[in-house]
Amino acid sequence: MSLADDINVRHLLEDSEFVDDIIGSLVSDPAAFRKLTEDAAEELEDLLEDAPAFRSKIVEAASSNVAFKREIIAHLVREMKD
Repeated sequence: MSLADDINVRHLLEDSEFVDDIIGSLVSDPAAFRKLTEDAAEELEDLLEDAPAFRSKIVEAASSNVAFKREIIAHLVREMKD
């Protein structure tokens, strides 16, 4: 049996200062932050496939964004060159 088995980890998460310390440490560490963003992006990617309303909002917002339109055009030009 490990020490972790004796600690009620979920109980630790009820301590807001402890949680704030964890969050601060995770977002200040570049590798941990990158992993968090990758995990979040993967979850959002799944959500895009499963939630038409969410997908629709993203498409609507992207469609009104000039930078997005430019990137689409650039991508299309690159594809046509290949």
